[in-house]
Amino acid sequence: MARVDDLLSLIDDPTRPADNPGSDDDPLLALLVHLAFSDEVLQEDELALLERVRPGLGVGELLDWAMEIHEQDLDLEALAAALPTAEERWSALRISARMICMDGDLDDLEVEDLKQLAAALGLGSDAVRIVVREVIAEAGTPDIEHLMRSLSSMFWEELVPTHGGVEGELSTVVPDGADPICAMHFEDIEVAGLYHEGLAVHFETGPEFVRWTDVERYTRVPVPGAALHLRMSDGSSRSVADPRLRDIGQLLDRIYGVEAAPEERPGGL
Repeated sequence: MARVDDLLSLIDDPTRPADNPGSDDDPLLALLVHLAFSDEVLQEDELALLERVRPGLGVGELLDWAMEIHEQDLDLEALAAALPTAEERWSALRISARMICMDGDLDDLEVEDLKQLAAALGLGSDAVRIVVREVIAEAGTPDIEHLMRSLSSMFWEELVPTHGGVEGELSTVVPDGADPICAMHFEDIEVAGLYHEGLAVHFETGPEFVRWTDVERYTRVPVPGAALHLRMSDGSSRSVADPRLRDIGQLLDRIYGVEAAPEERPGGL
């Protein structure tokens, strides 16, 4: 596995241990730092990711290291040289999209940052659109019947769906009259419930029931600090940290009829 893919896997699976970096990793680590400071604020989740890629540093040392790199311009030529293959460069752009889109949103300046990076890596004009679409999707109109037909064909890595609604703590947030589809369990732990009307899950803010029609955008893949991030129609956000729920993004694709992210990678090296 290329080093850049190893870094990408740290976002996909927060339980994965990280190795101490070598000197050849410096351009990639500099990219991570600059992405973490893209909004000029180092968020807790971004700091946690940097802690994992530099496990030998204490918090103070880590912050000093990150600030030193942040104050320097990102060397795009050195980054491109550290990523000799097209696949590695696509992985770097994917890491960048996941970090910049970690709040489930993207502004014009962030798009320009991604375009500048894609150009420096020799990727095509469609590259940014492709990687952003892999991360964020517009919710649209839910199709529950489509969900019902496709649910049985989904492969869940760690979760087991069982017929009926939730029965534990999550049942206290389910509205009266909600029509259950299935509950999701990890071993004996109830982690989520699917209903015709919405999703009951343990968000970072606590257990809550979210209606499908109230979701405006969602992350299709894990981002730093969240297996799933929802942007609601009222402008608020919800995050699910539990990595066992990282496949919920795929489930939302089925509900909202979002097509699979394109496999083609036009404009490569």
